[in-house]
Amino acid sequence: IQHAEALAQYADAYGLQAYGEQHESPETYLQLVKSTSDKIRKVKPDILLLVAFSTDRPDDDPQVAFEMITQLLGYIDGVFIRTTGDDQSMEKMRTLVNLIRGQ
Repeated sequence: IQHAEALAQYADAYGLQAYGEQHESPETYLQLVKSTSDKIRKVKPDILLLVAFSTDRPDDDPQVAFEMITQLLGYIDGVFIRTTGDDQSMEKMRTLVNLIRGQ
C-alpha cells in the first residue's frame, strides 16, 4: 500500500487485500481502502480498484463483508473472494455473491 501511487501509474487495475485489518479493525480497513482509492486515482483516474474478501476463516461473515462493500461503493470497482473450496467456505461465498447481486 505504501507504493500504491508509484505502482498505479503502470497498472490498469489494483488489487487490495488486508484480511487481518478487515477483522481486527473494520473502520481502519474502510479508511485504508478509501485512502488508497484516492491516492491511486490521483495518479490514474481510470484505474480499477478491486478489494479482497475471504470466506475461508471461521469468523468470516458474508453479511459483515457485504456491509463493508456497500460502505465502499464509489471508492472500489469490484471485489474478489478468497475461498478454500470446502462446503462451509463455499456456502459463505454463495451467500456473499447473492447479497452483492441483491438476491
